[in-house]
Amino acid sequence: EGLERRVGAALARWKTEGRKVAIYGAGLHTVHLDALYDIRANATLILDGDPAKQGTTFLGLPVYGPQDIDRLEIDAVLISSQRFTDEIAATVHRHSSRPVEVERCYD
Repeated sequence: EGLERRVGAALARWKTEGRKVAIYGAGLHTVHLDALYDIRANATLILDGDPAKQGTTFLGLPVYGPQDIDRLEIDAVLISSQRFTDEIAATVHRHSSRPVEVERCYD
């Protein structure tokens, strides 16, 4: 319930604001998230720190590395993971020279 409320509200707000949204995590959690929220309707791309996933597609969206955040002009990132969320958020901010709003699926 908390996941649906937090994630649903963030995705709806970002869509209304016209933000360019990325989902961080090309894995099973994002597959489950896609069952609740059509990821393709709410995000432009997927970010993942695994170089083997970068340059591929996941759920029909291109996968990039966090080093591409500035170049891609990402405005908001939803962390689709239950683990290492502080490290992922720090990585997002480290690779962006401008403010990027980060939302986590879990507290």
